[in-house]
Parts: sequence; C-alpha cells; structure tokens
Amino acid sequence: MAVMNALFVASTIGLIAFREKQSFVFARIILANMSKWTYFTGVLCSAVIFSLIQLLVIYGFAWLIFDVSWDDLTAFILITIAFSISVGGITVLLTAISYRMHSETVTNLFSSVIVSILALVGGSFFPIGENVQVIELIGNFTPNGSGMSAYLAILRGESIGKIGNHIIFLSVFGFAMIMIAAMTFPKRGRMV
Repeated sequence: MAVMNALFVASTIGLIAFREKQSFVFARIILANMSKWTYFTGVLCSAVIFSLIQLLVIYGFAWLIFDVSWDDLTAFILITIAFSISVGGITVLLTAISYRMHSETVTNLFSSVIVSILALVGGSFFPIGENVQVIELIGNFTPNGSGMSAYLAILRGESIGKIGNHIIFLSVFGFAMIMIAAMTFPKRGRMV
C-alpha cells in the first residue's frame, strides 16, 4: 500500500501546481523573466522529495513498530529513490497536461481512477501475479508494481543484482515521463 499511496503525491502536487497557475503565481514567474524550466524543475524536485520522505516515514514506522528490517539498506535506498523519480515524472506530466488543457480534470482523473487501476494491476490490493506469470509481468510494468516487487525481493533476501531490472525500469519510466512532460509543457506564449 505504501507504493500506491506514494502515487497520490503526484496528483496532489499536480493540483497544487495547477492552483498556482490559477492564482497567477506561474504568470508572475514568467513576468519576472524566469525560465519555465526553473518552475518545471521545482515541481519535479518537490514531487521526488515528498514521495521520498513519505516512503521513508512509512518504512521507518514499519521498522520501529513492526520490526521490519532491510538487510540490504543500499538496495532499499536505491529502490526508494528510483520509485520517487518515477512519481516525480508522473507529477510533471500531470502538471504539463493540466497547463496545456487549462483544466485540472486529468489530475483529478489520475487520483480517482488511474491510481486505483495501477494499484489493482500492480498488485497493491492483493497478490495478483502469484499463479500467472503474464499477469505478474504486466504488473511489473507499472511503477507501483515494479517498486513493490523490488521491495518484496529484498525483504526475501535477494541481492541487488536480482532487482536491478526493477530499479532500471523505475528510473527509465520516470525519465520517460519527464521527457514527455517537457515536450507537452506549453510554449511561452500559451502558458499564462
């Protein structure tokens, strides 16, 4: 559930970014002759940092209360950073689409429908791919499914080499979302 809840960071920060557009914060940034990429990078960094903090708090609580320990702390940190990058990528994509459409509909749709679908397919509600390999493979092509599989693998004692494909997928997914968002972000004349 931790990886599913981290996806809500994307929609929350996306909504905040769109509200900044409605309250002319973004227009003031543009009028101050600041680059739109400074704002774009700020949204990305805030999403990565908030999802990282959220995951560390949840897993820290699990360590304190439930005595869940991570034998390979390096792998845990790498997974958490890679997953946070994928959440940041989703955030800037939602922000870019919202800015282009001049509507927060896509962000609301993401938080109400798409997160639930990703959670179902990724196995956040129940272990969906225990018996059928194809379903497990499809689940691992979602950021939350890949993150959860990687976390479970290191909890079972597997090495970082066994989860490298999950870390690579999460990082590539995050950077792909960032690139798509950069191409989608409105041009200077159409932003305000």
